[in-house]
Amino acid sequence: MKNKTKNALASGQSTYDTEREFAVNLMEHLVVPTFVIDAECRVMIWNHACERLTGLSAAPPLPGRSAGPIARRRGRGLLP
Repeated sequence: MKNKTKNALASGQSTYDTEREFAVNLMEHLVVPTFVIDAECRVMIWNHACERLTGLSAAPPLPGRSAGPIARRRGRGLLP
């Protein structure tokens, strides 16, 4: 990771952007279904394990979509 960070910084990419990209990439490839919603309950990250669990692709239009209907899909409570 150090070399990637150095290369990104050398190319003008900020440390924040590099670390955010790493975190998002990590979450997207977890084997545990993981999703992130914002304060307005819009899906920001929907990983591959969530795709397999729900059958819903992470491709647009899912990002930015309200998580409410997704959370209650087929009676499965994904959100408390």
